[in-house]
Amino acid sequence: MNGAGSLRLRLLVTTTLGVLLALLAAYLGLSRLFQDHAERQFQAEIEHQLDHFSALLERGPNGLPRLTRDSPEPQWQRPLSGWYAQLDAPGRPALWRTRSLWDAALPPQDGAPGIGTRFGRATGPAGEALRTGARRLRLPGADAPDPGVNDTDTWTLRVAVDARDLETAQTRFDRLLALSLGVLALALLLGAAAQMAFALTPVTRLQAALGRVQAGQADRLEGSYPTELRPLVDSFNIVLAQNLEATRRAREQAGNLAHALKTPLAVLTNAADRAQDEGSEQPDGLAALVREQVEAAHRHVQWHLARARAAAAHGPGRAPPRARLADAVAPLVRVMQRLNAERSIHIEDATRDSAAAVAAEAQDLNEMLGNLLDNACRAARARVSIAVREQLREDGVRDLCIDIDDDGPGLPPHAREYALQRGARLDERQPGNGLGLAIVRELAHLYGGDLALADSPAGGLRASLRLPCA
Repeated sequence: MNGAGSLRLRLLVTTTLGVLLALLAAYLGLSRLFQDHAERQFQAEIEHQLDHFSALLERGPNGLPRLTRDSPEPQWQRPLSGWYAQLDAPGRPALWRTRSLWDAALPPQDGAPGIGTRFGRATGPAGEALRTGARRLRLPGADAPDPGVNDTDTWTLRVAVDARDLETAQTRFDRLLALSLGVLALALLLGAAAQMAFALTPVTRLQAALGRVQAGQADRLEGSYPTELRPLVDSFNIVLAQNLEATRRAREQAGNLAHALKTPLAVLTNAADRAQDEGSEQPDGLAALVREQVEAAHRHVQWHLARARAAAAHGPGRAPPRARLADAVAPLVRVMQRLNAERSIHIEDATRDSAAAVAAEAQDLNEMLGNLLDNACRAARARVSIAVREQLREDGVRDLCIDIDDDGPGLPPHAREYALQRGARLDERQPGNGLGLAIVRELAHLYGGDLALADSPAGGLRASLRLPCA
């Protein structure tokens, strides 16, 4: 998978971000809910203790409030326990307090409590953080109060509870929540990865099916695919069928053209031969003209047939062509040696033991090499050599380069481009046959190769035919 182009990676990254954001929001929300719940629980406990002490208070003989009995809960009796209660009178703070405060007092609370309970925060005598609650009390007067005291006097009852238990509970909850959500995130991501692997399996199968079509093992996409991919598969199959049909029609038309022209060309050739035999002194050279035009037409027919073969070889549903170099060169060398026996042309074949093969039709390879060898033998004085080497392109494709050298006069650089043009010949004084250098180069282009002319180390011309390795 590669980063920006991978559908799997994009889905995984998107899913991961979505899961992490959702779980982060869940963590913050649940932590906040627990904190609010714990605070309400603390406040409910403070409310309960305020009710408890309010029920135990009464006006004493001196008009001041007193407890009817001590609270039975031990945290109020243990010094600095973190549980404190205190009663404040106007101008007389800590009028009464629990034994847990010992000789200390709760710090003053901002503002005066109104109706109901007023909650706040404070620092205890031991430096601990406290949650506090304050409530105003008014006790009815029954006994004679001290001077300045009457039944309208109000007191403030305050209860404070150590908040460390609250903070500890919050910390434990956050830790457990983070651990739980982390495990959940891992499980969700693993499930998402498994789901994506399962969901993308049809895409992998589709890729494999396309590979089989490209390799020539099938001419259409087969298999069962999900509903979402079925229209795409059907469209692929329609295009493949259309391409196969177009290729078949092109090959049939090229074959029909060749067969249709062979007979008239043969008749014209025979007529030209008879005319030349019957009247060799013809001033207008009609026979020679007819023969030249017939050969030109024959070359065009062969060229179009070669193009049709090359197009069919690269069409969909066809296996890549493969031709072994030694199998093509050996018979051509034997033929060229027989044809040039009178000139004693020696052909050195370095490809005899080579296992190299090119991605081209065997017939097309024979036509290209045959034309190049024929031209080399015509130009050579005594020696022609055939060698093969591999080349590596910048895109990583391996090519096979077939070098055909002769020791003839060669060609100057300005004449080489002309020799590669359609209809041109290396030696206009000699009759030509075969496809011609221009057609050889164009045919090589159809297979992804090329033809180049250069100076030969033997002193003549080097023709380098480059074709992809099979």
